[in-house]
Amino acid sequence: MKAHRLVTPATILRWHRRLLARHWAYPHRRGRPPIDPIVARLVEQMARDNPCW
Repeated sequence: MKAHRLVTPATILRWHRRLLARHWAYPHRRGRPPIDPIVARLVEQMARDNPCW
């Protein structure tokens, strides 16, 4: 029966590992994304307007 297999269990496992590796591949970003300058100015103005904030 072993001689009649078209695909071995090891092959199926290898295909599955490759599929998962491709699906979960994403770019590795470092650090926090930059803040929009408009938002930064708004936060600075709010901090000036509310010194106890």
